[in-house]
Amino acid sequence: MADCAPITCAAQYIEMPTSTLSALVVLRARAGGGTGFEVVLDLLDAAEHTKLAAISGPAEFNVFQVRQIMQRHDDVGDLIMNDAISGLLPPR
Repeated sequence: MADCAPITCAAQYIEMPTSTLSALVVLRARAGGGTGFEVVLDLLDAAEHTKLAAISGPAEFNVFQVRQIMQRHDDVGDLIMNDAISGLLPPR
């Protein structure tokens, strides 16, 4: 799953403009050091919770929908973590 840049994929999942999410990452990094991506992971978790809470309908449909939401959350979270980790590594 690499159909978009990590921050763009995260912003789409969270339903927030990419520029706003990027600004939050910068603010968090300046305020507390580190990469600032913790805010993205927190927002991903909150968005997943909201999406899961909004599910209704037949149980057999819910299982598929829950799996899609959770898989997308995990895929985007992996992209963000890989991006954060690669940013911490020295250049080759």
